[in-house]
Amino acid sequence: MTQTSKQLTKIDYLTVVFCPDEIARLRFDAKIAFGKGDFGSYKEAYNAMLCAELFDQQATDDLDLDVNESVVFDSDYYYDQLFENNPRYRSYGSVDAIPSEERAHFFKNVVRKTKRYKTLNSLIEGDITKFMHLLNTEVATAADRLTSDDLSWSYRHNSGGMFTYEKSATLYRHDVNSGVVAWGANNGGVMISFSGAGCAGLDIPKLHAMLKKMPNVKITRLDIAYDDYDGEKSVLNYFQNLEEGGFCKTNQAPSFSWIQTGELQKLSNEQQALWKKKHGWQKRYDCIANGGNTL
Repeated sequence: MTQTSKQLTKIDYLTVVFCPDEIARLRFDAKIAFGKGDFGSYKEAYNAMLCAELFDQQATDDLDLDVNESVVFDSDYYYDQLFENNPRYRSYGSVDAIPSEERAHFFKNVVRKTKRYKTLNSLIEGDITKFMHLLNTEVATAADRLTSDDLSWSYRHNSGGMFTYEKSATLYRHDVNSGVVAWGANNGGVMISFSGAGCAGLDIPKLHAMLKKMPNVKITRLDIAYDDYDGEKSVLNYFQNLEEGGFCKTNQAPSFSWIQTGELQKLSNEQQALWKKKHGWQKRYDCIANGGNTL
């Protein structure tokens, strides 16, 4: 008996975000400050937290800061320096008087002058290095594992940022473009996205086990593709399943999009005349949905 085409279900795209504990604390503090009404937006509150004093005694030992520095870091110093020396802000009496959009820009400029910002960026880049090491040694498929001569997974820095992140890089699997990495302290951590080519080189159960052990990690996108080569079900079957509630597994029902493709078939003069008489407007073509459909 000849075997029919194999049904294939695969992960087609995957995005995860994560951050060091220090950034997680800043994000939590920013939510509290914004909730109390101390700032006009969460982003403004978060940037202000980045401008606060150096890490306290609870911070990680990995920071490698010299506590005997003669100049003590003070965020107020940077606030005043930028505010007073920049003609852009001279018409305002104080930082609080700056309009919200301008104030957000002001905080962003201050953030990049702080040691905390540079330290957090170093921590994030250290986390990316650890993630890439685990990707090569544990999470890659058996065929893609680290060898003595070659790294299966690598990334190369881009000239600019991506998706509002300050820095970015292209992710490669055997020198094939397989996703992106984007990060920045002012963006709250790092985002790693695997394209379809990248997902093909992942041992998904092992990746899932690794993500469960990582702190402050979240899956923000997961595309699952089911290729039905034998045509057992049509898109209309899944649309019916949607209306039956088959995709409503939580209290929040999903949204959907329905895309039809096909061609136009011109109506005869008689058909056009009948249509105009019945509906009051001239129809010249029928839309024939004989192409692929997407739900």
